Amino acid sequence: MSEDFFLSVRGSISDQRLDAYRQSHTDTDVDLLGRYLWNTALCEALYPTLQNLEIALRNNIYNATQISFDNYNWLDDPNILVAEQLRSVAKAKREILSSARNLTTGRIIAELTFGFWTSLFDRRYDQIFWNRSNLITIAFPSMPNRIRNRPTLSRRFGEIRKLRNRAFHHEPIWNNNHLQQQHADLIDAINWLNPNLKDTIVLILDRFPLIYNQGSQPYAEQIQEFLR
Repeated sequence: MSEDFFLSVRGSISDQRLDAYRQSHTDTDVDLLGRYLWNTALCEALYPTLQNLEIALRNNIYNATQISFDNYNWLDDPNILVAEQLRSVAKAKREILSSARNLTTGRIIAELTFGFWTSLFDRRYDQIFWNRSNLITIAFPSMPNRIRNRPTLSRRFGEIRKLRNRAFHHEPIWNNNHLQQQHADLIDAINWLNPNLKDTIVLILDRFPLIYNQGSQPYAEQIQEFLR
């Protein structure tokens, strides 16, 4: 049964993908599949935190910009957004209309990608956005004053975007030596946006520390138990 089982699983997952979970030439199929399942659980454990960060980020930036510029239509304003971002807004509107939904501000904000919101931390937005002290303070009210600046935001959210993309696209993250620190940075970034939201996530939703600390062994043991 064991040989047939792993041939079947490899056929669906692929040899190349499973081999990304190899640490040694002595690793067994159980070891590889155990790490593969652990990696899946790690990605799953990051999802609630990444989801809430993305929602809070886009709403905080939208609201702060609206207040700072006193402009409810800033997503359509060529004096605020460069052409690339304006095209993203236009595309988001087309997507909403093509699915027969009413065009509302909330839907436009939600339709815009995480990449759109993090692109606002590019250097080209220094003068337009981040030199406005009230905008950055409103958007990130709990970010320490000594690091509350556009370059810090760009670095932090750039790293978060890379982690998000790997987790959401089913790529290996289990062997990332900085994964624990990246998780801590993710929680810290939510705290910059809203400490109450951070506390809610940590106390109720965040299973990442548990999943990370248990390692792949429990998954390997369950596979072995299943094959007996």
